[in-house]
Amino acid sequence: MLKILKIFQKRFDGKFSREYNGEDNKLKDGKIHVAQQNVMQESQKNSKYKRVAALDGFKGIMILAIIGYYYFQNYLPGGFFAVNAFFVIGGYLAFRDNKHLFHKKPVEWHLSSKLSRLWLPMLFMIIGTVAFLFIALPEQLKNIRMMSLSSLVFFNNYYQIINQQSYFVQSINPSPFVHLWYVSLYLQLMLIAVGIRKVFHRLNLLRMQESLVLLILSAVSAVLMTVMYMIQKDPSYIYYAISTRIFSFLLGGVLSYFTEGQLSLRLPRGKSSSLFIQLIGLVSLLLMGWMALSFNGVQDETYLYGMQLFSIVSIVFLWSILYENSVLNYFLRFRGFTFFGRRSFSYYLWFYPVHMFAPYFQNGEESNVVFLGIQMLCIILLSEITYKIFETKQWLVPFGQTFSLMSIHHFAVKELPPVKKMMGMAFSFTYIILIGLAFIGFFQSSTETNLVAQQLENVIKRNQELIEQTTQEESTTVDPNKEIQLKEQIAQEPVTFVGDSILLAAADKIQEIFPKAIIDGKIGRQLYSSPATLQELISKDKMANRVVTLLGTNGTFSQKQLDEYIRTLGDRELYFVTIFAPVKWNNEVNQQLHEAKTRHANVHIIDWYELAKNHAEWFYEDKIHPNNQGAEEFAEYLLESITQMKINE
Repeated sequence: MLKILKIFQKRFDGKFSREYNGEDNKLKDGKIHVAQQNVMQESQKNSKYKRVAALDGFKGIMILAIIGYYYFQNYLPGGFFAVNAFFVIGGYLAFRDNKHLFHKKPVEWHLSSKLSRLWLPMLFMIIGTVAFLFIALPEQLKNIRMMSLSSLVFFNNYYQIINQQSYFVQSINPSPFVHLWYVSLYLQLMLIAVGIRKVFHRLNLLRMQESLVLLILSAVSAVLMTVMYMIQKDPSYIYYAISTRIFSFLLGGVLSYFTEGQLSLRLPRGKSSSLFIQLIGLVSLLLMGWMALSFNGVQDETYLYGMQLFSIVSIVFLWSILYENSVLNYFLRFRGFTFFGRRSFSYYLWFYPVHMFAPYFQNGEESNVVFLGIQMLCIILLSEITYKIFETKQWLVPFGQTFSLMSIHHFAVKELPPVKKMMGMAFSFTYIILIGLAFIGFFQSSTETNLVAQQLENVIKRNQELIEQTTQEESTTVDPNKEIQLKEQIAQEPVTFVGDSILLAAADKIQEIFPKAIIDGKIGRQLYSSPATLQELISKDKMANRVVTLLGTNGTFSQKQLDEYIRTLGDRELYFVTIFAPVKWNNEVNQQLHEAKTRHANVHIIDWYELAKNHAEWFYEDKIHPNNQGAEEFAEYLLESITQMKINE
């Protein structure tokens, strides 16, 4: 078997080595493009390390996991863990060759190079997105001004912390730039890496001592995430802050010490060691996959130990693929993975705006598969343009590609084919127009929306405090001899409500209508992660015979997951409320609920969607959460629906 793998590997090694040593250049009329070849050769002279194909493949899988998390969240609820892998890789590259890299070129050169590779593509994405919204969706020009500005100064993560914005729940105060927290945090970590390396150089520590310092700092950060979550349970801060996320980055730095130089983990070159490395790598890959399929962003385990565990597993996997003779190393060199890996930053920039605004353009009769394909094509096209122009500069343009206006002169004197000349000029002209449109869009972005969102957040917080203080009253026995209307009787009976921020927004009105209600709401709650919550309520004797569920706004779920939810509740009377939200899974969630009614005799549907779709005045500007009037109508509708169902029995 090993002989077959070696023969198969040798067949392709030459091709991959050419690609990652700068020899896989664009061909035109059978000749190598001389200019590009010279650039690549010069790059090789200035760099000690060649590009590692397997590392690009690893990045490719991780960026696909992140995109998959958003588009198939019910199947890949832990896809966001992949961000930890990117931090691990970033730390590994940042601390590699610690003793010599900054001696060749000043620190400022490296920082400016990193800054331009991050800032210019991000600027292009922001301008393009705002210009698009100004033209196609002007009503969605909200929460963009400060989100974009904070991103451009690499402060977005702390801006979101200050404003208590959650990465997992964007329905309250949505923004197409919420994902740029990662870019800000990444640059902050790079700056910290520079500082640490300069301190190490000043102190003249041994490499073992340096690695030990990084390991200790990483352990402190990992423990801090657990402790802070246990104290205040604030995922927003924990997810965005340097202090609680740097452990992944530093662990990558530790690995660089043990794979480069005197601390290198050199294993015997025998069959047994090779099989051991491959086995370790395979187990770590399977463990990462299991975590991506099993964890979610709103459960306690994610922050108590999940983030830390995934980072450690990523380190082990990264170490295993650096062993060139491993099968996993060869597997990750597959062009399908390396293609996305080299373009991972561009894909990260564009996938979220496309994902966020695509539902506004979906035709009700259009197939979900077809519409998904259109979104993927948009992401691929936009990412490829960004990658070619800003990341690799393979496409030369006169304006917008660099910080310097000398690029216009270089473009004018450069001998390029006429087609490329026209494409470069067309792009720059279009970019200037987009800048103008975005400039207008920025000033049309009203702060009123943010104030409304803040009002909603205050309502939710107030209602959270209300339901925490409310205790279940003793159930009163209704005298059957008295003529009491069924509606009043139902209102006075205990009812358990389980839901997300929609429930919290209307909790006070529900408490007025159902005075003996047991309300359990949590921002960002998903149906597929709720069986544990139900078990807890049952164990605490807080699960009434009548249960109303308001879940699905934050993501869809499978039939199996819904059936598990229903089985957990047993033979109780179950009322599922359909969702009304401008999200792409709205119809899918409601269809799943209606189908569940046909499978389970104790399941009833309260069709909030049919009522709410004709009453835009009942909602805040996010078109999801009911305002004060909407909350009153919602609570009354719940009672009316349950009453009517009892009459029809």
